[in-house]
Amino acid sequence: MVSNINKPFSLKQVGVG
Repeated sequence: MVSNINKPFSLKQVGVG
């Protein structure tokens, strides 16, 4: 949620974590 590029990555991290 820091950057648009990290948006999809952050969502995945939250789902895994």
